[in-house]
Amino acid sequence: MSKSVLGLCAPGLLALAALAQQAPPDPAIVVGSVDKQMEPLASTWLRSPEPRLQAWGAYLVLRDRHTEIIPDLLAMVARFPVVEAPATQADVDQHDAMLGVLDALIQFGVQVPAADAQRIYPEFPVQSLILLSHSQQDTASVLLAIFKSEQRWPAAWLGAGALLLERRGGGFAAAVLEGMTVHAQVTVTEPGVGGGAGGSVTCCGAGLSPKEKDGWPPLGVYAFGGCGARVETGATLLAGGPDPAYYHRQVNASYHADVLSCGCIPDRDLVRQTTSPRCFLIPMNIRRCAHTYRTRSCGRVRTPTAANSRPSSANSSTSLRKWRGGWANSTC
Repeated sequence: MSKSVLGLCAPGLLALAALAQQAPPDPAIVVGSVDKQMEPLASTWLRSPEPRLQAWGAYLVLRDRHTEIIPDLLAMVARFPVVEAPATQADVDQHDAMLGVLDALIQFGVQVPAADAQRIYPEFPVQSLILLSHSQQDTASVLLAIFKSEQRWPAAWLGAGALLLERRGGGFAAAVLEGMTVHAQVTVTEPGVGGGAGGSVTCCGAGLSPKEKDGWPPLGVYAFGGCGARVETGATLLAGGPDPAYYHRQVNASYHADVLSCGCIPDRDLVRQTTSPRCFLIPMNIRRCAHTYRTRSCGRVRTPTAANSRPSSANSSTSLRKWRGGWANSTC
């Protein structure tokens, strides 16, 4: 190495040696200084017209627990333009930024006005139901509207019904009976002859993992996590009862929940049959008779004999009860 090159490098080498001999900075001082610099950015970014900056603002609000900015979050939800099926990139970006806002409100346990929680339902069904479940307002009319009209998300229909049952919402009992069809599934076997059932189950498979959005923060995203016995591992209870519903929360920058189960596909008539006795407080003997007809309660049924033949009248709770005892050897 030439003397000229050594002469140029010498000051830099001396500076590095001096830094190596210095004590490392105190992490508490460094982090405290950074936090002070970041504190005003959360509010500034939330007020930006750019969705990406709004997302970063919501991210900082939740990460650093800036509860003083909650009014800004509520105002953003109140004026958010709901688009059920985002069609443009601008719509998608607005949707993704709102994910962070709603996640912060849910994680903080904020009481969001029921009208705003209802308004965002078409675009954010899971978050909407979570906020409605936390609300201390009278949400019966909102939940009843979802229960009567929901066709796209079975878990949302189930969750709305479970919340209505829990809160004894007015009009729910009538809605349960509207359009209900009672199904019977009976298996008759001869002594010494085995029985069986056929059918198939189609389940969802894993697709390609979506790409993360460049320059965007990781945010909490939500998806329905199954219902009944088909529940994703790590799912959170949305609404309990005889037919509970669940949801998932994941934090990522792709803004898609990685839920691989078949989800929730309940038999709606079966759910209505399960729920109706609880709505009307039907006596237990009638409830047992209704239980006989539920497909998931069917056990092996013996061949009828003269001693236990089916009663001629199905209107008598006593005869129905005897018929159940003579015919159905229920395993439930």
